[in-house]
Amino acid sequence: MSPSSRAGRAAWARRAGPGGWGALALVGLLAAAAAACATGPDTIGAGPRAPVASLAPSDADLFALVPAGPRLVFEVDLAVVHGSLWTAGLLASGTATDAIGRANQRAALGYDDATDVDRMVYALTVLDASRPTLVIAQGRFAPAQVEEAFRARWAGARVTVRRGISVLVEGEDSLAFITPRTFVSGPPAEVLAAVDRAFGVGDALAADPGLGPLWRALSTSVDVSSGGPALRGVASLDAVVRARMATVLAVPVAVTHVGLRVDLGQELELGVLALTADRSAAGALARAWSATARAPQVRRLAGTLGLGALLGGLSIGADGARVHVTSRIDESQRPDMTQALRAILAQLRGG
Repeated sequence: MSPSSRAGRAAWARRAGPGGWGALALVGLLAAAAAACATGPDTIGAGPRAPVASLAPSDADLFALVPAGPRLVFEVDLAVVHGSLWTAGLLASGTATDAIGRANQRAALGYDDATDVDRMVYALTVLDASRPTLVIAQGRFAPAQVEEAFRARWAGARVTVRRGISVLVEGEDSLAFITPRTFVSGPPAEVLAAVDRAFGVGDALAADPGLGPLWRALSTSVDVSSGGPALRGVASLDAVVRARMATVLAVPVAVTHVGLRVDLGQELELGVLALTADRSAAGALARAWSATARAPQVRRLAGTLGLGALLGGLSIGADGARVHVTSRIDESQRPDMTQALRAILAQLRGG
């Protein structure tokens, strides 16, 4: 791949979600701010139904479109994120608000990333820039405009057809509309596999014995008032992923998988599930994390960052081979929490 196409891919990746990676930066911040996390491969709800091939594509469940392979998956409900009093102001600072900036973004993407996208899924097989990220976006699109923007970025794009769906391909990048409201972009093999998944064909990440049950558990693991999560994320912690995470948060070797859910209702609610090897490991981790959360130096640091409310509403416990962590922040603490998150986001953005 030529340097120019690599640069183009990086630019496309930066613009893959509303406000660039603003939404992911925010949820990553919330995940780190949870301070403790953990759960294990017990029985976590019923397994997925056997896939049934369909004559028409379905985009009702974006996670079901993710093919087997990724080790880290985030789903962001941007309609909730942009509409919540907890986060709307935070994301606005990372989005082009002037007319020229918005017009340039729309021209580059073929849609308005601040208003046209409702939900995004990011599925990462590798945790670096060596290949594009599989992105699934759902919203209000004009497919011809999005495809035209793709062709403008990669003039050599060719068209291949999979199950009646046109797929634009250029090198390591591709784009396909599953339905007029949902497109998939990323490495060609993964995009083609996602098209198959829309028809109920092929191996699904939802069938993964660790990530699948963990994802389903996150659908019901937190008692919320928002009607649905603003964010769900799951990760399989193999040696490579663990090493990448270590620069931000060291995760004990006993944790094999971890999942995060963020709800932005009247309260801000964080829920984390971590899968461990067995009941003994889960109990030990829950005790260790509880002790860490009570440590004076941790509480002082949280207070300095303005995140003391996270520890105030923190609950940690073990259930079989799982450890669950929850934190609830009352709406009365929203101004202080928002100010703290805005300051941290500014540091993450280099501002």
